[in-house]
Amino acid sequence: MTDPILNMAVHNSLAVFADSKTYRILDLISGHEFPLFPFNIDRVKPFVVNISEDEFLVTGEGGSGGMGIFVSSHGDAVRGK
Repeated sequence: MTDPILNMAVHNSLAVFADSKTYRILDLISGHEFPLFPFNIDRVKPFVVNISEDEFLVTGEGGSGGMGIFVSSHGDAVRGK
């Protein structure tokens, strides 16, 4: 991780955060980190909030505006399936 963290939410041992181009999940115990998906900082203001034990809400790109994406602690998009 070299970019500064722009927004972050933490629940138990997991942190979901946004740097300047990608949302990521970090396991605070193991140190394992993996990317969720990229975004364009010129079109999306990164935002992350923990909404339940196993879900986070992040902002994403959606047509002419933004949209919310619900993401599980495993990195899967949830809801709306």
